[in-house]
Amino acid sequence: MTRKLIIHIGNHKTGTSSIQNTLFLNKAALLRQGFTLFNRNPDGSEKKSSETKKGNSSRWVKYHVNQDEAPQGRIKKTLPEALCTAGDNVIISAEALSWMFDVRKIDKFQKHLSKYFGDIKIVAYIRRQDIQAVSHHQQACKRSSVAARWFYGGGPMALPAYKDHFQNYLNYHHRLGLWADCFGEENLISRIFERGHLDNGDPVDDFFHVTGLENEIGPTLLNNSKGFEKAKIGHLISQQDFSQAEWTILTEYLDNSGKLLPSRDQAIAFYEHFKHSNELLNKRFSLNDKHSLFEEDFSQYPNEAGDEWSEATANRAINNLLKGARDLPSFEEQDIEVMHHCARLLKTVDAYSSSRMLSILKKYSPGRETPSGGINVDASLEQGKFLKMKTIYLHVGNFKAGTSAIQKFCSEHRGNLLDCGFDYIKSARPSSNITNHGKIPLSLLRKYGGHLPYWYDDKDMFADVSKKVRSEINNSHCSNIIISSEEFYRIAGNKKHIMESAGPDLQKLFRGHQVKIIMYVREPLEMLKSWYNQASKSNKPLPRFTDFFYRLNNSILLPQRNTKFWRSYFGKNCLIIEPYSLSGAEHIHRFLDLMRADMAPGITPQNSVINTKRSEDTLEPDRISKIMLLRDKAERDEFLDSFTFKNSTNTKQVEEKIDFINRRFQVFCQEEGLDFANASFTLFDLITHENTVNRNDIVAPSHLRRGLAQLRDSELYGFMKKIRKTFR
Repeated sequence: MTRKLIIHIGNHKTGTSSIQNTLFLNKAALLRQGFTLFNRNPDGSEKKSSETKKGNSSRWVKYHVNQDEAPQGRIKKTLPEALCTAGDNVIISAEALSWMFDVRKIDKFQKHLSKYFGDIKIVAYIRRQDIQAVSHHQQACKRSSVAARWFYGGGPMALPAYKDHFQNYLNYHHRLGLWADCFGEENLISRIFERGHLDNGDPVDDFFHVTGLENEIGPTLLNNSKGFEKAKIGHLISQQDFSQAEWTILTEYLDNSGKLLPSRDQAIAFYEHFKHSNELLNKRFSLNDKHSLFEEDFSQYPNEAGDEWSEATANRAINNLLKGARDLPSFEEQDIEVMHHCARLLKTVDAYSSSRMLSILKKYSPGRETPSGGINVDASLEQGKFLKMKTIYLHVGNFKAGTSAIQKFCSEHRGNLLDCGFDYIKSARPSSNITNHGKIPLSLLRKYGGHLPYWYDDKDMFADVSKKVRSEINNSHCSNIIISSEEFYRIAGNKKHIMESAGPDLQKLFRGHQVKIIMYVREPLEMLKSWYNQASKSNKPLPRFTDFFYRLNNSILLPQRNTKFWRSYFGKNCLIIEPYSLSGAEHIHRFLDLMRADMAPGITPQNSVINTKRSEDTLEPDRISKIMLLRDKAERDEFLDSFTFKNSTNTKQVEEKIDFINRRFQVFCQEEGLDFANASFTLFDLITHENTVNRNDIVAPSHLRRGLAQLRDSELYGFMKKIRKTFR
């Protein structure tokens, strides 16, 4: 019997929460009809009835941000197999699948699913684009709606200004066409989210109708929209670094009446960007007999935009926000310091708001402590308590430049460093790498959706990490603070929106102190060789060495993005740039010299190597073994074949990148006054090293290939991967 799969892909804001909740309540009824609701988390646990997003499988879709700063979805590789084991006939609902814009990923998803299911239907609801954008953008005012905030920009207006990347989501002809191209037009069920097109005018009834299922519980309506004040304040709060608890407290008293609406002309202008694509969609799929697809009645919008503050609405919002602020936990010293400083800076541009802010702080200041044991801010400022500037030496890498040796030495000799006036702080150290302060940059990258290294498992929020770090800095008796993590180097190599968001957060973290950035620079080819060796230690296969170079982010080899980033936030004189030329004890001594740290007598750095490189003879057998464990043959072939030498065009692209790296590194050395005598390299240099680390005479033995193939296809494989991840 043919197994069936129903995939509900959204859109967002088209009754998805109500559909998912109703499906969850109908689980038993669905089983009687031969269908299993997929209600499993990626960790294998089942969603419980107490969870807020039961029936929603969006956790199986990860996000990344492309060059246009538009989020794109990536389906977890284990989802097809998880759906296969859920039941004979399965239904899954995940509006996060609406973020899938890459036809290659959708096609790959289809090919995996078709191994298990013979009848696959895709159900999608679409809404007129101006209405969709207003509602979806309003959702971005919620703390959890990170992807929507990335996509629309998170501003406090009703309708975001049109951007080209909006076409990725709102051009339904293109986006739904991707699903139809991969799964077949006959398997795409597109529904117009308008009362006249829905069964009984209800999305829940309509969903059960078009899927042929019976709803024994009745519709449940969820996910009501936010009012004017709650939406606007939510957008503003989302731009700040508040925890979920603080967010909830601050918004507790906000008014939820009224609507945040654009003007009629703004809505029509926004809709015009998509009108032609709607016509093409209707022409292809014959959704109705209208030329324009959607109803074109814009009477729900006012003549003038209803998304700006008036004196009355602003005063009411401030008053309600202050009621929430009153319920926040007691402020710590550094919080009061920051707010006092901000209030005084604000005075030059908005004296009224500055006065209001100072009046809030007044109960913590003049001549008395707060009932909760607070402090006298003005008196403390006069005594210089908050003005005691310290020097923070922030060692940011680069990778493969002796960072592990420095961190191990500082961690083991922390007591000696304290005696010399240097505090290698204890907080912000990852549980899997306790000698460095990687929690600072990595929690910051998590906050803004950046890529994290495979070994990092800590879940700390940046707000919590930074609070502990700042407290330790302020309470340290030392005038010099040392913080070290090569993971800081990742920030400047990330997407533009991550860099622009992370910089101010780091400024805020170290505000009031002098920051010196210590950055090591290594010749590009030597850096590349070492980085390839390091990357081979992960459980993921690598391409051949020359292909690895071609795919590598340029910022790993070129320091310019990092130098520009750090100088833009901490001043042009903040950087201490050091060539990576020493090793062992000499390397440690040089690091201490850069900070002018005189170690106590008898403390001598050792010549031991901390992060040892792998023997180059072992790289290719290990690489092939990892490739053979990949289930997808096309993916295996991609790693085994050489992109560089596949054709002359590819070879030319690699040569152009080599030339670019050489020229840019030479310019950098000239600008910074660094002397790297033999820094340039050629394609021949890459090929020579590739012949060493990717020897062509290395193949997986036939019996090993058979064994790996059997393991790859066995049920035990998934279990072993899960165990390895748990104990890694």
